[in-house]
Amino acid sequence: VKEQTANWITRSLRVTTVAPSQSDISSLLAGLLPALADSAEPIRVAAADGLGTLMKVVGERALGGQVDALDDLRKAKVMDACEKAEVKYKGKGAASKPAAVSAPPAAVPKLKPVGRFLVVCCSFTDRNHQ
Repeated sequence: VKEQTANWITRSLRVTTVAPSQSDISSLLAGLLPALADSAEPIRVAAADGLGTLMKVVGERALGGQVDALDDLRKAKVMDACEKAEVKYKGKGAASKPAAVSAPPAAVPKLKPVGRFLVVCCSFTDRNHQ
């Protein structure tokens, strides 16, 4: 049951398009961190995959140093799972790329209702042209 739960968490995180809230992250950590120390290897692997995928979605910083507190072997497995994880979420996370700086949007002309018609008003630097 533990292995299937960790696998389900991993699958859910891979297809999410919304980042989990901090309370959700805390709940996921509460379930996955103890599973890393389980005696059965499939459970440990599934938990490492789940934590790696969670880290890919929310970033290492959002996990509050929980991964840094792990021993080196477990931390390496989680980091490896994070590198291999493929997620749909494109927000702030460990693997998100900085957004390209785009030009500010062009000024939209103002519309003024005149009777049944809309009149486009343009702003000029010279006040005589209005």
